[in-house]
Amino acid sequence: MFEPGTILRHYKGGRYLVLTTGRDSEDKKPEVVYQSLDNTAEEPWIRPEVMFSEQVADWNFKPLGQRFQVEADVPIDAKGMTVKQLAERIHTYQQSQLPVAKERALQYAAILFAKVKGQVNGR
Repeated sequence: MFEPGTILRHYKGGRYLVLTTGRDSEDKKPEVVYQSLDNTAEEPWIRPEVMFSEQVADWNFKPLGQRFQVEADVPIDAKGMTVKQLAERIHTYQQSQLPVAKERALQYAAILFAKVKGQVNGR
């Protein structure tokens, strides 16, 4: 499974941030929740993990490659903290049963998204 914080590039060029992973409640297959880094107004998407490594083709069946490619982990601050490390903190807080920890997870997620968005767009 992809880890939260992984940055993916779609074969059409869009960039996406993996927010979290999970399993389908019916068939227990792995799912990935991801957010566009190019269009922040877009809601997060959920897709079966198997689709991320699918090979895609155009209408003439010409192979275009893998649907998503993993990009390198992006440092987001002067101390060298990476997207992956911040995402791991978010994941840890999300697993907690304490309401304050879940609130902290949302705060960290907002920071993560803002910083990654700025890095990806060269700000």
